[in-house]
Amino acid sequence: MPHKLSFEYPKVENQRQIRIQQALADVIKTARLYKQTFKRKLESIFAQYLEKSSDYQESQKAESQYIATRRDEAGWNLDSLKREILKLSDRYGLLIISEARRIDIDDLKGNTLLRIHIDDSRFKGHGSSLVQSSIFSVHGSDKQYVLDDSGTCIPRYALRFITHEERNRIAARYGYILTGLENNPKDHVLEARHRGLAPTQHELTNYNISNTDKDLTRRQQEFLLNRAGTQRLLPITKTSHALRSNKFYPFIEFGDLFYLHKARPGSGLPDTYGLGGGMVLLDLARVPATSIRAQYTPKAVKEYQGFGRKKLDERQSTDEQHERERAMVSAIRNREIHIGPVVPDDAILAWSAGPHEKAWRPLDEVTPTLESDSSTGRTYYQDTLQPVQKLGRPIELQWSMSLGLKSKYGHPERPPMHQPIQLSADEQVFFDYLMKNEGIKFGNLGKKEFVEKALKIDYGRATTAYEGLKTKGAAVGVPSLKSFMPCRKLEMK
Repeated sequence: MPHKLSFEYPKVENQRQIRIQQALADVIKTARLYKQTFKRKLESIFAQYLEKSSDYQESQKAESQYIATRRDEAGWNLDSLKREILKLSDRYGLLIISEARRIDIDDLKGNTLLRIHIDDSRFKGHGSSLVQSSIFSVHGSDKQYVLDDSGTCIPRYALRFITHEERNRIAARYGYILTGLENNPKDHVLEARHRGLAPTQHELTNYNISNTDKDLTRRQQEFLLNRAGTQRLLPITKTSHALRSNKFYPFIEFGDLFYLHKARPGSGLPDTYGLGGGMVLLDLARVPATSIRAQYTPKAVKEYQGFGRKKLDERQSTDEQHERERAMVSAIRNREIHIGPVVPDDAILAWSAGPHEKAWRPLDEVTPTLESDSSTGRTYYQDTLQPVQKLGRPIELQWSMSLGLKSKYGHPERPPMHQPIQLSADEQVFFDYLMKNEGIKFGNLGKKEFVEKALKIDYGRATTAYEGLKTKGAAVGVPSLKSFMPCRKLEMK
């Protein structure tokens, strides 16, 4: 059974002990590299499968297998690691002393050169003046942790990819005056979409919820957030790879790209373009433990409270067990944590346009998602009624974007930006469609009605945008897949 481990190197006094510690560190480094290589290989195989597969059911099966393998291989193989350390024993004369939740590697004089802490014994607590009274670190590392409502230690710092509305609420706190649709800023930047606890009509239509007169429990809310997208809570992540929806396309809306924002159905308002929301860095030490739940942990999985799905049109019904398994897969895939329903503003530490940026930005650098042509300085905000043609600046795409995040001590690090290219509004529409739908089949490119319905622009403009994307290298034909695909770079080898 794999274990979570931390490695502590006590202070030593002579060069021989330093050499032994270095040899032990090399063994651990090699084992860690193997773990990372195995994980990247799994992710690469799964990503390649999604690129080629058009069968949703088969994609689900492949994802379940990928998640099961990742779960089985998570952590360290302690027996294998001890065997590798024993190979150094003949050369250096080492003793392996095993205790209940700890292993000491000593020399023949009884000096401890390496201490391996196992599972929960890794953590040591420190007092805190924040909302959470204790912050934890692991022996041998500066990375910090806090507790969720089940008493599980989770990383103190987490990410949330935010909507353009949430981005606007941040901007409103730092000098922008919001007008139009958003002239009444919310109490908090991050607020759950649904305030009520009674089942919504959407949930009742789709799931076998029998006690319609009773409020949903927290565990049921968490399940429905994973499966139905109903947000009485807010999903965040600690993952180091691209987040994917239940239909396998990325969630990310980059903050420096323009996106199509659909008007509310029946409102009679036009669709418009605005900047993506980007993402924020959260300090969970400023959020009560009772408002945090790590959905991917074994304890959380056991406590899921779900519902079977109803038969609807051509969709077949599913039982509760199947739905709970799908919720588990979603949570593990995205390393999902649910917080809220209320998240204090001071838990938001910084903002970034996306994982391709090199560093976090201060919150006072956040701009609204649309700005007026007549704007001077930082004083005026025009809401999403602004038509596309009034955007007064070029649409830029940061090219060769890496969707992965690297994490050290809980703080994401990113590779530098690549040289941007500029896309016209129509080219951006076309590119967004390709990103969301994993490309477009060659056969459909010649179908006028299909293209106009998919892109919401006329066929002549779509053809011009198609040629522009090819010329700029933003998208390319892939004969093996019979598709016109976006040229993006996932951080998977």
